[in-house]
Amino acid sequence: MDSNTAYLIGLILGALFVGILFGLLPLLIGLKLRQRTLAIVAFIVSTISGLISGFLAALLVSLIFTAIIMLRKQKSSL
Repeated sequence: MDSNTAYLIGLILGALFVGILFGLLPLLIGLKLRQRTLAIVAFIVSTISGLISGFLAALLVSLIFTAIIMLRKQKSSL
């Protein structure tokens, strides 16, 4: 395996790890607030965005979905 292949594998695995790590935030909050479908969608989208665009995209998607989950919970409790 040459250094370019090793670099590419490390880049892909790192981006995937970041997406999964940030996707855990809306997943856990969504499951706790009983919004399972939205939580799973948020986890998947965050993971994919981390894989495609990296750290900032995964963070942004994660925060947006977390806000949506929390706002929907507040709206449904009114």
